[in-house]
Amino acid sequence: MATKHGNRKYYQILLEPNKAALIEKLAAQSDVRATAYMRDALTTHLALNCNRDEFLEAVNKDEELWRQSVINRVAGRKKAKLTRAETPARKDSSWWKQFFFKDHAAH
Repeated sequence: MATKHGNRKYYQILLEPNKAALIEKLAAQSDVRATAYMRDALTTHLALNCNRDEFLEAVNKDEELWRQSVINRVAGRKKAKLTRAETPARKDSSWWKQFFFKDHAAH
């Protein structure tokens, strides 16, 4: 059963050790991680076995979701930066320095 991970679905699969070794070998030959190799293999399988228009629609929708998530992330960072700039500086909360270094004026 898949669980949600943001906009994506998270699937966990168990592979027999020899099939897993084949995937790891092919992934290494392609210079990618095994999970990336499997994701590409599944995408290729979908492209070959699904209705072409249906597959292209899914790809376009996924790309739009990705673009929107990037826009949201940039906007969130910009908002956080503005919020930090508007927030007054906090008083030094390192009270322990005064306690431990009271004999040292340099601290």
